[in-house]
Amino acid sequence: MIRQWITERMNPLQRRVYAFADRWHRNYDRVLARELELTWLPPPRHSPSTQIIKNPVRPLRILYLVRRYVDAKPRRGVGYSEYNFFASLVNMGHAMMRLSFETRARPRRQAINSMLRDAVTMYRPDVLFTIARDDLDMDVIRDISTHTETVTLAWFVDDDWRFESHSQYWAPLFNWVVTNAKSALPRYDAIGCCNVIHQYFAWNHFLARKGEGAPRYDVSFVGSAHGIRGEIIRDLRRHGIDVATWGSGWRNGRLSLLEMIRVFQQSKINLNLSAASVSGVNEVKGRDFEIPGHRGFMITGAPKDEISECYRIGEEIEHYESVTELVDKIRYYLEQEEERAAIAHAGHRRTLEDHTYAKRFNDIFRTIGFSDQ
Repeated sequence: MIRQWITERMNPLQRRVYAFADRWHRNYDRVLARELELTWLPPPRHSPSTQIIKNPVRPLRILYLVRRYVDAKPRRGVGYSEYNFFASLVNMGHAMMRLSFETRARPRRQAINSMLRDAVTMYRPDVLFTIARDDLDMDVIRDISTHTETVTLAWFVDDDWRFESHSQYWAPLFNWVVTNAKSALPRYDAIGCCNVIHQYFAWNHFLARKGEGAPRYDVSFVGSAHGIRGEIIRDLRRHGIDVATWGSGWRNGRLSLLEMIRVFQQSKINLNLSAASVSGVNEVKGRDFEIPGHRGFMITGAPKDEISECYRIGEEIEHYESVTELVDKIRYYLEQEEERAAIAHAGHRRTLEDHTYAKRFNDIFRTIGFSDQ
């Protein structure tokens, strides 16, 4: 009766708006459920590596706010976080709920942000996890962090060059922050952000594959052609070193995940040119763990004091600090097949023991207060 009384006093335009709003509210639960992808997947059985690392943290309900595709563009392929962060968490046995942000359109982003707070209220996830970015709503994140039992957790991946323009504004909104940049820790202290965890990138051991046979490439590099990387590759080629390159900006283009793993395993020497895309500062990258994880021999330019915390240089990986040193080490190791194989094997074992995303996330979850099983 009340609804009829209201609609009788509306003009035609008001009636259409009212009818739309009424349908929207009645369908909202279904809309929200459709936006949230619920995923429970068992660990794969094909890889013996999956049996080595046990998961001491109880299964969590995780609301996952990370894009699936590179720059939200499916044509550019699945992004790093999808096959490392998401796939690791799923295979660790956590219940994953994904709220899709695969859009750059402002109205769509606003709609999803409005759903985010309701999703936390309805589904009560233990953790809201995101790689911090600009399309979230600051007020929504602050509200969830302050007024719900869900722990908000953000991983800031570019603090070497993006702290001043991004992280210092977003980090205080979350209950906990993870940074892979050791140099950023004093800057977090300076802004009074105390719940900060330092973790390097890692390797998703659930992606482990058997070796791909005899080497096809002497030297290879997989990564974007930004910064000084092109100059380094040109210097190597001027010294007579044939380097096969893949990634954005190189003639060969991007590789799929399985193609990349195959290159790691079929290269005598894998290079990791670690310069950040904007600042040009060398940093420990995800590739520093992916290459040895997939049994590849690696020479990296990551900061020596940091990468030596992760691997024994000369025994598990190799390192360079100048192009001249890199040229010398490439020429040396191209002739030392047995030594290369021994270092690659040791690097793989060290990665499997200490540098998997399963171990990283277990350490993070224990730190933020989730008890062991």
